[in-house]
Amino acid sequence: LVVAKEEGLENYLIYDDYQKKSYIDHIFPLNTTMEELYKNLHQEYGDFIHGAYEIVSKKEFGSVYEVTFRREGAILDNGEKKSLIIEKKFTVKDHSQMILADIKLINNTGKKLKFKYGTELNFGLLAGNSHDRYYLSEDKELGKPVLNTKGEINTGKHIAMVDEYTAFEIHLKSSEIANIWYFTVETISLTEAGFERVYQSSDIIYTWDVELDKEWKVTLENKIIDR
Repeated sequence: LVVAKEEGLENYLIYDDYQKKSYIDHIFPLNTTMEELYKNLHQEYGDFIHGAYEIVSKKEFGSVYEVTFRREGAILDNGEKKSLIIEKKFTVKDHSQMILADIKLINNTGKKLKFKYGTELNFGLLAGNSHDRYYLSEDKELGKPVLNTKGEINTGKHIAMVDEYTAFEIHLKSSEIANIWYFTVETISLTEAGFERVYQSSDIIYTWDVELDKEWKVTLENKIIDR
């Protein structure tokens, strides 16, 4: 006899069609919601989540290192495929706990493109329901929700995850005001007690409504702070 530790587990059986990593580029319709993405019911206007990026530049300035990735992909515009280029320059420094990501969208079609752009990051802090691991933000009082929750920060730049047990914090901050979505990534596993949800990672997506003439830029800072 196999039992479930929680009723309605079948409602959480959502299969993602891409790997949950970080700095994943999404091109959504403007009306896309966090709930649609969480349930994998959203539409991708672009082909960037599965596409490969090429390294176009590697630079070293003493203790500072820069790597630039580039992909020329396709975006749906009124049912017609148009070209869109995404460039991402990552900067790191020796003995630093920070990554700077400079993201540039390039439109060479000669026509304005309108869409919602999202960059997705995933972090696994091991204990989704522990009171000493939680979200916080400089832009909104969140009430220290545990990592196994979902929510939105409208018109903000900053979100952080705090791990008091391991004594560190992960801070994300963008140069441009964004809508920030956060939710949990889980698996349903069979344990000795039966089937149950198991926290795997926290999914954070920065989104912007973009009207792209030629270029659009944003910088995202990813920093670890020891407590």
